[in-house]
Amino acid sequence: MTTDRSVIWLACYPKSGSTWVRFLLYRIFFGRVLSSLDVIQAIPDIGERLDARRSIPILGSSIVRHSYPRQRAPKLRLPIRSIIHVVRNPFDVMRSSWEYIRLRDYRQYLELSESELEATRTTYYRDFVSRGGDLIWAQLGYGTWIEHTQSYLEALGTPIYRLRYEDLKSDAVGTLHNFLLAFGIEFPLAYLEEVVEDCRFERMKQLEVEEVRNGQAGFFFQPKFYLGHAAGLRFMSRGDVIGSGPDLPIDIKDAALDRFGPLMSSLSYTLEEGGRI
Repeated sequence: MTTDRSVIWLACYPKSGSTWVRFLLYRIFFGRVLSSLDVIQAIPDIGERLDARRSIPILGSSIVRHSYPRQRAPKLRLPIRSIIHVVRNPFDVMRSSWEYIRLRDYRQYLELSESELEATRTTYYRDFVSRGGDLIWAQLGYGTWIEHTQSYLEALGTPIYRLRYEDLKSDAVGTLHNFLLAFGIEFPLAYLEEVVEDCRFERMKQLEVEEVRNGQAGFFFQPKFYLGHAAGLRFMSRGDVIGSGPDLPIDIKDAALDRFGPLMSSLSYTLEEGGRI
């Protein structure tokens, strides 16, 4: 059993892709994912108890996920070696957030007609843009998407490696290869291709189906999701890259570009498409 020497933060605004990143990292360092609980235990959230079993020998560190801005990151007795910052286009964060909220709070939407549900979604989008993020997450201390993202763009001593969700979607093998090199680790590209194949969205979604059906504890089967699961909603709802696509009302799109545009540009997102430059 390897003793923890330091912690690597996996910092990610909610619904920005940290679940996929945790699956990928688990598959790289520990082997095939047999259950989502294995991933939680190996690469825990800050709410989980830390112990020596979660140290990753090849790194000499534990990787621990949290959703706080840099200035509000929890204080640990172990030194913070570096930060992995996972960032995603705010347009797609907003869409994914809505899907998650429908799953989590399904009872509130149970009796809505399709038109009422659509109106509720539009209202959520407008509120998300106006506030710069989800209200509940702000109340939990995660801040807005702008505040959270901006805090990890500032150089304050601790090394930061940024993983863009869109880069992983377009070239997961190359992105992971460069990421690992930054930590002095190199795996054969063929191995990373196996990693990516095993962690495809469709395979993760199938694992969710199995764990929900079997009532198996982990990422996917949780009591708060019961009604949503019964209605066919899933945590793994959408992993696509849309950006500022045609599904958004023009006023919301324009307001979002005004709100998020400057920071998106600094992250190399194009404002016209909401994609990468």
